[in-house]
Amino acid sequence: MAASSKLCANLTDVTGPRHRNTRAFMLLLFQAALAGTWAMEHQIPITVFPLGTRYLGTAEYRTKFPWQNKDDELFEDVYFAAGPELELCPVYARAGGRIHVVPVAVLDITADFVGVGYFDAFNGMTDFDAPGDDHSEAAFETASVLARRHSGYGYKLGVTPTLQAKVSHLIVALPQEFAHFVIEPPEGATGDYWYEAQYDTLLRWDDTVMVNSGMAFWEFDEPAEDDKRFFWLGARFDHQLAFGTEERSMKLGPMAVFRPSQSRWVPTTALFVQAYLESQIRSPLPPYIVAAFFWN
Repeated sequence: MAASSKLCANLTDVTGPRHRNTRAFMLLLFQAALAGTWAMEHQIPITVFPLGTRYLGTAEYRTKFPWQNKDDELFEDVYFAAGPELELCPVYARAGGRIHVVPVAVLDITADFVGVGYFDAFNGMTDFDAPGDDHSEAAFETASVLARRHSGYGYKLGVTPTLQAKVSHLIVALPQEFAHFVIEPPEGATGDYWYEAQYDTLLRWDDTVMVNSGMAFWEFDEPAEDDKRFFWLGARFDHQLAFGTEERSMKLGPMAVFRPSQSRWVPTTALFVQAYLESQIRSPLPPYIVAAFFWN
């Protein structure tokens, strides 16, 4: 209630009597836009079981919201941002734009719209006849499945709201991702479903994937304000559901996030190992293993 009251008070200060303060509010927005800054991030995740790697680069222009308050942790770093993004891997390429909104410290929202193109390589864009068809790694080594591999294109619309909080040394984040694909069936494809490599699942040509994640960490030796080094240790849970095929998977395991150096060239690193609790094509072990590197 206290945080809500402070937000209402800040908005009231800005929006008071109608004509004069409407102009003041617009002026604040204009000044905030002029005072914006560019931020860039590069990500390289490498996965095992299934094996894969990709690059994700984003650039966004950030504008502080008028209710920013450096004396209140809930509103100390609140902003609206927009910019381009690019994603590349041996299977596909995606390019487009995204919006990033942090209206309050405990809520982070990203949304993107990207064109996608799948290469006729590796798993490519492979069509299947039924949602229960075998799309394991062994299946992709068979001639019948390889013969259905194509190149193709379409678009992806995604949104990921994340609730996050820190209490003392405990950090909790709850990302909820929704990714909607609209794919043009490639020439020669006869099935109603296709394999999407990033989510490791079968989808309809027009379909949505939902990923519900939960992460909890303990922060060791909270760093000073100007110290970029840190170490978090915790666990991650992922639940994934493809709406059109009803294919579901769940994974759980330990996770560490750390940055060992002050140097801008040393990445923040995330490592996690998750056993498959539920999967149509994978056994609990060997586990899903990820090493992800972030530069910004």
